[in-house]
Amino acid sequence: MGIERNAAIVARLGKHSTGKGCLYIKKLADVDVGVLDELIAAAWAG
Repeated sequence: MGIERNAAIVARLGKHSTGKGCLYIKKLADVDVGVLDELIAAAWAG
């Protein structure tokens, strides 16, 4: 799973929850957008 593979990045994200392969964010203000961008780039790179 991508979330498990990127656990170090996800840990720095901020207020979130995870499901089976899913990342849940209620409000964008609750997370660090720079870390979210890094997580998306890492997921895209595979």
